[in-house]
Amino acid sequence: MRAILTRHAVLAAALVSAVLWSHQDAWAQELPRQLRAEIDGDVRDCTLKKTAFVPQFIARKDLNGDGVMDFILDYGGYKCGTLAGRYCNGAGCRMEVYVSKGRTGYVKAFGGTVRELRFGTANGRPAILLSRQGRACGKTEAGPCRTTLTWDGTRFAEAR
Repeated sequence: MRAILTRHAVLAAALVSAVLWSHQDAWAQELPRQLRAEIDGDVRDCTLKKTAFVPQFIARKDLNGDGVMDFILDYGGYKCGTLAGRYCNGAGCRMEVYVSKGRTGYVKAFGGTVRELRFGTANGRPAILLSRQGRACGKTEAGPCRTTLTWDGTRFAEAR
């Protein structure tokens, strides 16, 4: 009986994933496997409710300077059933950045809840400019704070 339930759960998850991807724009079909796995997990967490993504959910930009497009996921553009802000709260929205790793695919280089995420350079290196809630930066107040993360060759990290 347990094997049947497990098999049923796997089939249900595959069906949810297939339904989601069959209804998405062409960009969804072109995503690297690491991103699809992440998004498929979010869809499964939505437990058979209708899932929707706005076009701004995924952006592409070469962030680490290797000539390969990287991906930014903005969960402010994700909707699970009627819950449009599932990954957003007073501190901002969940954002994830995936950068290319040559032939090995993509790796998550940043993930967190932010109010705003921009890209630029700092000390000649690619950088992410974040606006977060003050508590995320160690402040006691809820007002905004700014953080700059620079590319260290494997991830975006605070400069020391």
